[in-house]
Amino acid sequence: VLQKEGFINEINESFVRNELVTYRKFFDRIEKNPLTEEQRKASVMDPDNTLVVASAGSGKTSTIVGKVGYLLEKGLAKSSEILLLSFASKVRNELEGRIGDMLSTLEIKHEAPAVHTFHSLGLKIIAEAEGRRPSLAEWAVSGDNFGIARTRMFEGIIQSICKKNPAFMRTWLTY
Repeated sequence: VLQKEGFINEINESFVRNELVTYRKFFDRIEKNPLTEEQRKASVMDPDNTLVVASAGSGKTSTIVGKVGYLLEKGLAKSSEILLLSFASKVRNELEGRIGDMLSTLEIKHEAPAVHTFHSLGLKIIAEAEGRRPSLAEWAVSGDNFGIARTRMFEGIIQSICKKNPAFMRTWLTY
């Protein structure tokens, strides 16, 4: 069994090395700055699951752009088969813009893949299933995380709990 695993690892490593050579110019041009060796490897590898742990500004978005470009350029996926999800609208907008730039810069003849926040995808799915988009409370859709409507909603919840539970009110006031 160990020999078989070693053989498979050798084949996989050989594949990655060959892809990095074959697509070197592609990864040099995919973003304003060429992708790093690690970003290129992440773009050409195809594990069942990937966990990315990286600090701000470390190149996560460039890696995603590289992966999408590679999948499209090599014909491993169509744009309609790729879904990019983000927690924040700002990141979603950046991803959408950078993938659009990549597609036009490299003259890749594909539509841009879908880019959503988890929230917007959920709303889209509900709208398609129900035939209409659900209505949401103002505080839930406010672009300002500290918006007035949201603040008032939380203040109301806390006041209600304080009225019903004096122990909570003492704890709340203490902390």
